[in-house]
Amino acid sequence: MPGRQSAPIVLSLTGRLLQRVVQLCCARPALTVFVAFAFAAFGAGYAAHSLTLETSKFHLLPLHQRYATLYKDYAEDFGQLEDIVVVVQSADVETSTAYAARLAGVLREGALGTARISYRIDASRIEAHALLYLPLDTLRDTLDTVASHEELLADFAATPTLARLMDGINQSVGATFLPGVFGPGAEAEPNRAPTRLLRDLLTHMSERIDGQPYRSPWGSLFVAAIPAPDGGYFLSHDRRLLYVVIDLVDAPRTFDAEHAAIVTIRRAIASLRPQFPSVEAGVTGAPALFSDELSAASRDGRIASVLALVLTLGLLILAFRRLVTSSAILVVLALSLGWSLGVITLIVGHLTIFSMMFVSVVIGLGTDYGIYFLFRYREERVLGQTLVGALERTAARSGPAILLGALIAAVAFYILSIAEFRGIRDFGFISGTAILLAFLSMLTVFPAVLLLIDPWQKTPRLRPIAGRPHAQRP
Repeated sequence: MPGRQSAPIVLSLTGRLLQRVVQLCCARPALTVFVAFAFAAFGAGYAAHSLTLETSKFHLLPLHQRYATLYKDYAEDFGQLEDIVVVVQSADVETSTAYAARLAGVLREGALGTARISYRIDASRIEAHALLYLPLDTLRDTLDTVASHEELLADFAATPTLARLMDGINQSVGATFLPGVFGPGAEAEPNRAPTRLLRDLLTHMSERIDGQPYRSPWGSLFVAAIPAPDGGYFLSHDRRLLYVVIDLVDAPRTFDAEHAAIVTIRRAIASLRPQFPSVEAGVTGAPALFSDELSAASRDGRIASVLALVLTLGLLILAFRRLVTSSAILVVLALSLGWSLGVITLIVGHLTIFSMMFVSVVIGLGTDYGIYFLFRYREERVLGQTLVGALERTAARSGPAILLGALIAAVAFYILSIAEFRGIRDFGFISGTAILLAFLSMLTVFPAVLLLIDPWQKTPRLRPIAGRPHAQRP
């Protein structure tokens, strides 16, 4: 009916609180924007200095699961699980070993001088424990040999002289061959160990008389020396590949340190290509694989973030027809990302290959809160409200709904924090926190930015819907 007055709108407690927040931020808009930029710069700088990228996949595993515990134990016992490995392939082993020696020298002379580089077994370090490295069948044969010559060994141990050794060998040889001469009971294949021992003993005595180094003859009685095929080099079964293991002893287990080491190794490989044109070499191992994965994820994340920003800006310009206002939403969103990085560095301290994707999530969801605010603000301006009045009414009437949407989105991500997989837990917490900070920036910084830029723009105009009378202003 004409002349009927609309009932006053009763604001909720949340609406009044949000209205008060906007009033405080708009009282000194320039100061609000300056403080927001300062916090964003501090957060980004703090993250650049202290935020790390977790390179160990063990960090992503649930700690209470048995397989995760076993992996940790194996990683502690066998450090090569987390070492960098260079695989060398050539036509012959000699070329591969020469390449490995040259590569190790180049790396030790360069930036990896403190790294532990290994490509062969140092046999001198295991001589004192040689029996521990023998196959079980060889140990059984050794035990049988010792048992069959117990009398010879016992007599020699009682009188360890050359004459007593020769006499014991003579008795053993006689005991071996006489049964086969005088009657049945002979062995089908007589034990020739004493004969071999006698031959080796006489040979070594002759060599020693000629001035050659001393060699013990006992190895021919018990077992042969521990085999060290191909000089103890780390070769594959078909001898086509040689492995160079690089342990970054003093370097921290961070993405930057391991990535820098991998880049150095690849540069060294490239520098040796003219000297060894027939050799093919590449870097592998858990750190190299994860570094490549993380580099690819970082590159893809940056591309996705840039595309998201460009497309979002294009849609905002298409919707609002104002470049400055549309850009202001993205600038405020970028400030919230700076805050988020500071909070993440303070609370979590690291990013993983999963959690680093939170930027794309925040661009998609965080922009919504600015859009909702801007649409209602423009409507209040069309209805004749002043700049500050329109901002306050928007916060009071649409703010609670925007807040509820932000809380629901944040809770949906925070629920992921109960997952067993630690990568998902970190992603849920980081994304939920970044969404709340995006909402906070849109309700505090964005109104101040609008108050600074809107006086220089024309008041928006809306066309009435056809067939409907003009609504009376309250």
